[in-house]
Amino acid sequence: MKKGAYMISGETLLWINRILLTIIILGAVFFVVNSAIAREININESIADLTIRKLYYSSECFALQNVVIEPGEIDISKFTEERLRNCIGLNYPIKLELENNEKTISNIENYRDAFNLCQVGNKQKQCLFKSQQYVLVSNNGKVSYDILKAEVIVQ
Repeated sequence: MKKGAYMISGETLLWINRILLTIIILGAVFFVVNSAIAREININESIADLTIRKLYYSSECFALQNVVIEPGEIDISKFTEERLRNCIGLNYPIKLELENNEKTISNIENYRDAFNLCQVGNKQKQCLFKSQQYVLVSNNGKVSYDILKAEVIVQ
């Protein structure tokens, strides 16, 4: 061997492979963690769903309450705009319709304007959430089936 020559030994080759593998693994971990941190979380759909469920699960809203609360069973005498405003408030414009009873209510007077503003201002329609739920409707002790159609605007 000549003076000043450097021989790459087998152990040095192993360390080069280990360093490259470590760099690749660290890069992958950084990419996964960065994508999880930078992700935008949209909770509007969850807010709309919870708001709609509150309507027929809570006795403060429309759920029938005899001795116990009957979740999913709507008392038709409670199905009024005033009760809707007291239950949900005016934070989110809501339109509700009982299909078979042909009864429609809204918590704000100009729901149509809020609906049009949502349609124009948001091309992906990510502010309007619709739901249909089969419910029982109690009308003076007489129970019938109905479909509750709900539209919630969350901006």
